[in-house]
Amino acid sequence: MAAAESSAFSFPPAWGLSGHSDPVMKTLLSGLASATALLLATAGISPAEEKPAESYVLAKKESPIPVGGKLTESDSFEVKDGLLTIKARGEKDETGKVNLDGSQTIVTERIAATRYRRTQTQIAGTSKSAVSGEDEKVDPPLMPGPLTRKPLFIEEKDGSYSASLLSGAPTAEQQEEIKLFTSIFARNDALLLYGDTPRKPGDTWKVDPKQLAEFAGAMELSGSLTIEFVEIKEVGGVRCAVLKPVFDLRGVLARGTLSGGNLTLKGEGSTLRSLADLVDLETKLEAKFTLKDASATPDAGPVITMQGTMRFEDHNTLAKP
Repeated sequence: MAAAESSAFSFPPAWGLSGHSDPVMKTLLSGLASATALLLATAGISPAEEKPAESYVLAKKESPIPVGGKLTESDSFEVKDGLLTIKARGEKDETGKVNLDGSQTIVTERIAATRYRRTQTQIAGTSKSAVSGEDEKVDPPLMPGPLTRKPLFIEEKDGSYSASLLSGAPTAEQQEEIKLFTSIFARNDALLLYGDTPRKPGDTWKVDPKQLAEFAGAMELSGSLTIEFVEIKEVGGVRCAVLKPVFDLRGVLARGTLSGGNLTLKGEGSTLRSLADLVDLETKLEAKFTLKDASATPDAGPVITMQGTMRFEDHNTLAKP
């Protein structure tokens, strides 16, 4: 048996060892080959056998937040030296540069099995622009939104969600924001992005963007989105799936000065997703974008268009009870 196993193991001729004429060397090499084959056989592995890649479930229908736990989501975006174009009927087009940035923090607490408390604790943003050689104009800082520091009470019943202010009656503006957030919260984009079937490094799959509530600050999406499971990586003692989204999308801007504007995004990024908690710990995206004010026409008023490169970052922390 040992002879049969050793014959399956040989050194490449290029090493100058397989056809070595020294009897002592031949004996040594034959013994080494036999010992190697025996060790592999003892381990239950043939020399040509490879261990299959392990599969992982990346998302589930259930919330990753345990009762008594808290998820803190901090996201930001930045546009540097974007191209700004202003068109008005009967006037020469004006062009310039625009610099934008914004950030927000949202804390979601699971206070019972079917009850959550959600608070946008912080929002900030700046806007700077210069048109047709004029001095740079700095817009006022982004003001708090209608729900900033206004806790929402969210309840799940029979698979559907309802939300209301923790105290007081909402204004019409707040009611619109509550409706928007409830639809996003109920959609479970993580399940739509990753699915609940096991996946392994090397897998690539398509996502239907029309099913997503939001992606990279855009809603009402169409186009293409694929995700690649690149590898498993340990970050800060946490085993993570390294994922690579590649996208070419069209939609509307979810929020901001030009919210509702037509937005196109083409780019890629990376995500670190905790395999234990099923939470995206970090996501970074970079995309070429075009944003056009959909509410104006050259006849009714100036049409503002922005183009350039937009960068997004999202950092999440799950605190357990």
